Amino acid sequence: MRLNRLDLNQLVCLDALLEERSVTKAAKRVEIGQSAMSLALGRLREYFVDDIVVQVGRTMVPTPFGQGLARPVHDILMQIKLLTERRPGFDTGLSDRTINIVTSDYLTELFFTDLVRRAREMAPKMKFVLHDLNRSVMDDFDRGDIDLLVIPDLISSKDHPSEFLFEETLSCVIWEHNTRVGNRLSLQEYLDLDHVTTEIDDAGLTTIDRSIQRLGYVRRSQLNVPNIMLAPKFVIGTQMIMTLQTRLARLLTNNLPLRMVPCPLNVPPVSEVVQWHKRLGRDPAITWFCGLLKDVSSELETV
Repeated sequence: MRLNRLDLNQLVCLDALLEERSVTKAAKRVEIGQSAMSLALGRLREYFVDDIVVQVGRTMVPTPFGQGLARPVHDILMQIKLLTERRPGFDTGLSDRTINIVTSDYLTELFFTDLVRRAREMAPKMKFVLHDLNRSVMDDFDRGDIDLLVIPDLISSKDHPSEFLFEETLSCVIWEHNTRVGNRLSLQEYLDLDHVTTEIDDAGLTTIDRSIQRLGYVRRSQLNVPNIMLAPKFVIGTQMIMTLQTRLARLLTNNLPLRMVPCPLNVPPVSEVVQWHKRLGRDPAITWFCGLLKDVSSELETV
């Protein structure tokens, strides 16, 4: 189909080229041959009278004109995608919708297994894809590749709507035979200890570190681990300490040789939120899933 002499199918190729910056990767993304993608690029260059992307070293870089096309082209395709997913009514028993969700391994452990089990009982044909919380998540979310974020409000986007789920406080866990820490920690003891931490954002900070730095303190991170569920195991058999969410600390001390002590920092509770892309505000599948998510999270043990 053509509009203003442009083959609209080539917009999909254009979006992939501007995103992947590689003919090979773009071809793989839209499931066509590399030669077909090269041909599409040639036609796009001819139509727009611009190179769109140019080879620089081993990668392709958008021209200024091509860069200016990236956002509007992607927005157009997102609108078409949403249009194709619309149905006269939303029936959880019949819907085969896929929902892409980003959340932390902490929240996955805390209640997402129960959430997905309930969702599957109600909507057996729907597919739920969980993605790790990583440094590129906001870019993926802005592009529309992710439908929902279930994350701390501290790292949520201000450009998309969100809704409060619950608050979380902080506690510390240590090895049950730790000889340096008693039943309580002073602030100075806390700052003098070696910490096991997890890294999330571009500055190498977790939401916990952000909260601590707002109080004017910096922890001594001696070991940084990418997975919060793996990190506490490195505390076992050492004099190190880890600060983490109180609900998770309770869970871990019930299953590992760890004990929990109060965090001596006066850190305000962290709010966990669900955030959806602004284009999905009236999407009945997203509305249904967010409602279920709120129901399940409301049943969590209080802290």
